[in-house]
Amino acid sequence: MNTLDAGVYSLLAADTASGGVANIVGTDGDGVKQIYQGKASQKASPPYVIFWQPNDFPQYAFGNTVQSDHVFYAVQGFAADTPTASGPSTAGSLADRLRVLFLNPTLTVTGKTVLSCRPLQTLNPSEDWDDTNGRWVYSRGWIVETWVASSTP
Repeated sequence: MNTLDAGVYSLLAADTASGGVANIVGTDGDGVKQIYQGKASQKASPPYVIFWQPNDFPQYAFGNTVQSDHVFYAVQGFAADTPTASGPSTAGSLADRLRVLFLNPTLTVTGKTVLSCRPLQTLNPSEDWDDTNGRWVYSRGWIVETWVASSTP
């Protein structure tokens, strides 16, 4: 996990207020927050959030020194129907909260200065059949655009 990934994880994990990401997703069977980089743990059970970095476009100065990075993240919430909540509704609540959370956040990235962070576009909503548990799993999320500058050239 690089420093920007760690900053994104920390932002998600610190959102513990009522309706916050960490509050909605809770923890898995081992007590680990259900916020994952890349793919969910085998012990994960919806609702949970996955984030990953599909693109990083370094911005160079003369001499090929990196001055900043234009980074995109995909951040996606997953949910299933439960006796007290519908999966599409919970996935929608996660997507709504992700939009608010990533719009000009206080994002701490060691060795970098965050210049901008904002949701850029939605990810296609999806529904996938979970054979093991006999249920649909729904997902919604965002592509998040982030600009970070190197603190030390």
